[in-house]
Amino acid sequence: LLPDILDYSEHCNVMEINDGVVSDVVESVLAAAYLAERYQQQQQPESPRRYIPGSMVVGILSLCVLPLPEPENKTVEAGWPWFAAKGTCLHDAYPCGLDKTWQQELVRVGTILYCEHEVVDRLERAFKGFLEALPIQNDILQQLLTSQQSKLLVFSALFDDSLEFDDDDDPSASRSSRKSSAVSSQDDSFQSSQRGNSSLQSRDSSSKNNASVDGLFRVGLLRDTLFCVGNAALSLCVSESLYNKYPNATAGDLHLLRSCVINDDILVYVLLKNGLDEYLYDQAATTIHHFRAEMATSDLKGNQTWRERNGWIYGLEEYRRRVSNPTAVPRYAGIGGGRLCGHKHRLATDLTEDLSFSMKAIIGSFVLALGLDGMWSIFYEWFEETMLLSAEELRKEFASVSTICSTYDKGKENNNLAQSLFR
Repeated sequence: LLPDILDYSEHCNVMEINDGVVSDVVESVLAAAYLAERYQQQQQPESPRRYIPGSMVVGILSLCVLPLPEPENKTVEAGWPWFAAKGTCLHDAYPCGLDKTWQQELVRVGTILYCEHEVVDRLERAFKGFLEALPIQNDILQQLLTSQQSKLLVFSALFDDSLEFDDDDDPSASRSSRKSSAVSSQDDSFQSSQRGNSSLQSRDSSSKNNASVDGLFRVGLLRDTLFCVGNAALSLCVSESLYNKYPNATAGDLHLLRSCVINDDILVYVLLKNGLDEYLYDQAATTIHHFRAEMATSDLKGNQTWRERNGWIYGLEEYRRRVSNPTAVPRYAGIGGGRLCGHKHRLATDLTEDLSFSMKAIIGSFVLALGLDGMWSIFYEWFEETMLLSAEELRKEFASVSTICSTYDKGKENNNLAQSLFR
C-alpha cells in the first residue's frame, strides 16, 4: 500500500497498472537499496558505520505502510514502528540481550534443556563436534559460537526429535502439522516453505497457547522460528552471490541458478556430504539412511561422467580456475542441474523435507548468532561448488535430465542498469 506522499496524480498523467507490477517495482527498489548499502560497505570496509545496516530497506518498507497486524493498544498512528527488532543481523549477531521477548525465550529454552540431562549431554557433544566440522578460520567467529546465546540457538537447531503433542495440546506446533503447512513449490524451483510462521512475539502474546507449550515442545517452536530465519537468509545470500558472480544474467537465468542451489534435494545432499547429519539429535531417522542410499547411487553415476571428462564436467583445470581455493578437488559428483544424478525429477518430499528443514534451521541459528555475513563466511565454501556453472551451461548440460533446467527460459536481456549503478 503506497503512501499518499507517492501520489502524483495531481501533477502528471497516470496509468492504471496491476498489483503484480507494483509489487515488482517495490521489490526492485528494495533490492537496489540493499545492494547499494552492500556496495558502499565493500568500498569502505574500514569506515565507521554512521547508520544501522539495512536501514535503507527498513525505511522504504516503512514508507509502504505495510498492513501488518497491530498489537493491542499499539498502532502505527500511535507511533508503534512495524520494525520492532533491535538489529538487522546483517553484519552482527542479533542482540538478544536487548530484546525482552528473545531474552525471555532463550532463558526458558535454556532452563528446559539443562533440566533434561540426557538431552543436553547429547547436544553438548554434538555442538562440539559440529564446530570442529565447520570451516571456521576466524578466531572471533569461533569465540562467538561458544557464547551461551549461540549455544542455545544451535542446540535448538540440532534438536530434530520428532515430538508429538497430546490431543489436548496445540497441534499447530507438532512436526506433522509443520509438514502439512509447508507450501511446496512447483517441481522445478526452490521450496520457500512457510512453516513455523508464528513469531516469538506473537507466541508470547497468547497465554492460552503458552499454557500448552511446555518442555521440549518449546524448543521445537524455537526451531521453527530458526527455520524461517534460515530459509530467508539462505535465499538472500545465494541470490546476492549469484547476482555478483553472473552480472549479465537475466531474471530467468537467476531463477534457474538459484533453484539449482537451494532446492531440498541439493540442501540435503550438501548437509550429508559434509557430515552435518552426524550432529543432529535424531540419529535414528530413517530418512538419513534412505537418502544416503540415493546419494551413493548418484555419486557413482556422477563420478563415471567426471572420469570421462577429466575429473569434472568441464575438466579439473577449469574447475580449479573457477573455485576460490585453486587446490581444491570437486566433491559434489552426485548432483547436476539441481538434481541428484539419475533423477530428472525431485525426490519424494517425505525423504528430504525434514533434513532440509534441519539445514535451514542450522543456518538460521548462525544468522542470529553471528549475523548474515558471519553465517555466509562459513557456509559459502560448502555452496560454492553448486554455483560454478552459468545458466547457459546448466541448460546445455542438464536440460534433458533435469526438470529445473528445462523449465526456466532465459527471458529478456537486461540492460545492466543496476550493474552500471553499483560497479
